[in-house]
Amino acid sequence: MKKYTLKKSAFPAVLKGRRTVLRKHHPKEANAVFAAIDKDRVRLGRFLPWALLTKTPKHTLAFIAVSLEKWKIRDSFHYAVFSADGQFIGGIGLFDIQWDHGCAEIGYWLTQDAEGQGLMSDAVRTLEAAAFQKKFHRLEIRCDPANRKSSAVPERLGYHLDGRLRQNKHGTRGWHDTLVFGKLGPEKF
Repeated sequence: MKKYTLKKSAFPAVLKGRRTVLRKHHPKEANAVFAAIDKDRVRLGRFLPWALLTKTPKHTLAFIAVSLEKWKIRDSFHYAVFSADGQFIGGIGLFDIQWDHGCAEIGYWLTQDAEGQGLMSDAVRTLEAAAFQKKFHRLEIRCDPANRKSSAVPERLGYHLDGRLRQNKHGTRGWHDTLVFGKLGPEKF
């Protein structure tokens, strides 16, 4: 039996979707990223505990520094998401990469002002296309079932609901479940 392995190569620094542009994080964007998090902290923090811990631009700068280090060693690939008109609207990343198995997880967040316009669906579609082009076999998106806006993205993009992990996370609302959506490379069309 032939062993499945991917070449552990970096992703492009810029990915262009139909309506979004994904750019590898850069320290010069730390203030804009922090301002967006700060403005939406309570809303984001309901489902993303890191938002509550990001209290100063220095915290955002530290995240960007770590993400750039992880990019170098091919551990994860995090992008700032911009609308077509150049406005910062959120973040997206490919992480928990299992190179030997061709699997990874996609995570994302979006500013409230950009919700409901299909922009995150475009960003996810763009990142998944890059991953499948690199011959990844499986991509996952995980989210809290109470976060309907987040779970609508994989549903809209043809991901299969593979399961529900019961009370596997503890956050601001206590124990909660996680939905696991998956898409296989052959299912991308």
